[in-house]
Amino acid sequence: QNFGCEGRWSFFELWMRLFPSDIRDSLPGSIWCPRFWIVDLGCAPWSPYDIDKAYPMVFKHGCLFVGQPGEVMKPVDAMRQGYQLEAALVEYFWHEEDHLLTQLRLNGTRVFYSAAPDAVEPAYLPRQAMCQGEPLEAAEDGGYEHGDYLLSDTFASPGRSATCSLWQAEWAAPEPPHFVEVKKTTHLNGKPGNFKKLKFWLQAALVGCGGVVVATIEGS
Repeated sequence: QNFGCEGRWSFFELWMRLFPSDIRDSLPGSIWCPRFWIVDLGCAPWSPYDIDKAYPMVFKHGCLFVGQPGEVMKPVDAMRQGYQLEAALVEYFWHEEDHLLTQLRLNGTRVFYSAAPDAVEPAYLPRQAMCQGEPLEAAEDGGYEHGDYLLSDTFASPGRSATCSLWQAEWAAPEPPHFVEVKKTTHLNGKPGNFKKLKFWLQAALVGCGGVVVATIEGS
């Protein structure tokens, strides 16, 4: 707000703490952004429509940080049209999705973003991620020891909570190919349809998802 720009910002400080030290020590020249910013930028030349979007940006310590459009801009995110479909196809769809912190190299430029695929194939879901057949929830004291997690770090948070606690486990998470994106749209015909398929594909490719499930509702 000090810069006079509307918008929201991803939890970049947490992202930096999660990356290995060799990456944290060589950050100048990198870009930190939401995944959908890369999708919008990469697909824009093939859009059959005029595009008018604005993103807040800050350049600090040699890094470019890209924020999310503010509510004043009223962005329409076609990627979230599949939420109702998730409710029908995905178990525990209301639970927070897994976030996959990703590094992408583009001609020497490193781009960092967090992706949240809609679902993971049940056969590849780690046993520790479930508690008695349901997603692992925090204990009354906010801890996750019962899920084989250990508290590794605590630091001040600028958000609604005064502190942020970082819980880590030794067991392996599902590999990206076992994640699936779930989408809903009216149709996939003509140039508009090809543009939507490009966006769906790019969103999945940026995190290495194994597939995309798309439901079309035209005429239903």
